[in-house]
This record gives sequence, C-alpha cells and structure tokens, in this order.
Amino acid sequence: MEERAYWLAWSQINGIGPILLQRLHEHFNSLATAWTAKSIELSQVEGFGKQTIEKTLQER
Repeated sequence: MEERAYWLAWSQINGIGPILLQRLHEHFNSLATAWTAKSIELSQVEGFGKQTIEKTLQER
C-alpha cells in the first residue's frame, strides 16, 4: 500500500484529524510505519492519549 493510502486509512479512524495525522507523519517519517506502531510508540506522539490509542488499535 502506498503512503497516500495510509493517509486515507488513518483519516478514517475516529478522532484522528489533520493535526494528529501531521504529528504522526513527523514522528514516524511515514504513515505506513505509524500504522504498525505499538501503543507505547503511539503514546510518544503529542496528542495521542489513552483513548485515541485504544481507538486506533481497534480500528486499524
């Protein structure tokens, strides 16, 4: 899957908006890499709290 497809996939997760998408991209340098990140890695991204992480793990 190409990077553009990961932008779309991430944007479908409830609670992930453009600001969190940008932070994910900056933190992991790739949304594809972010897609496979563990919860502890996601928690290092500003704005990713417990609820957002749980929702992400459920929906992706």
